[in-house]
Amino acid sequence: MSYNVNFDSVAQSISGLSISGVQILDINEIPVNASLVCPVLFPKPDGYITNFSVTSDSMGTGTGKKVTLDYTLNYVFAQAAIGTNLSFGFYNTMVSNVAAIISKLIESDTITGCIDLQVETIPEFGPVNDPAGNMYHGCALALKIKQFGEV
Repeated sequence: MSYNVNFDSVAQSISGLSISGVQILDINEIPVNASLVCPVLFPKPDGYITNFSVTSDSMGTGTGKKVTLDYTLNYVFAQAAIGTNLSFGFYNTMVSNVAAIISKLIESDTITGCIDLQVETIPEFGPVNDPAGNMYHGCALALKIKQFGEV
């Protein structure tokens, strides 16, 4: 027997959430060029899983030991490409979309693979990159995940 660490189950559950006007992508759907799918929330390909730690919750060895896994999943929200026109007419929509994402993440009890999901931080609204290096108006989101080690 071995432990099941459910990074992929958590990501798949998050991508299954429905938010009007926003696409949420799974770890196998990270866009090379986000302009084709904006507004979009996708796993941050450089640093998706951070702050990983394991806490022993019981005595024992191997899979006989109960453990809790804590880690952060990092996402990128891209609202619209940054162009030569610095109009901020979209800003209200961007803020509303991020509020809808946060609300859906907080209220969802259908995230499989974890026992708790919290929006840990949104460092700032501003330029974010897609994997191709294109710049978008958006933000980063860090989601704090807690799961029990499952045998």
